[in-house]
Amino acid sequence: MNVVKDIAERTFWTVAASFLGVLAASPVFDNLGLDWEDALKLALFTGAATLVKCLLAVATDRSSGGQLLPGPSSVEVKPDPPA
Repeated sequence: MNVVKDIAERTFWTVAASFLGVLAASPVFDNLGLDWEDALKLALFTGAATLVKCLLAVATDRSSGGQLLPGPSSVEVKPDPPA
């Protein structure tokens, strides 16, 4: 179940970042003529691509949690030793 949660979180944040990124870039690139509906379509497309990537990663290594490249999925921060 942890893998499903990780994939859902990765997909959600990809969609959110893509949507906001397109909305923010649209006024900069006036000739694109993108509105919020176009931004949503692009965000959903990138979300679908992320979902496919995560499913491929899980299919190749069930312990990956959606991470395609090898390595730890989180970084452990160790406190500084006392002086």
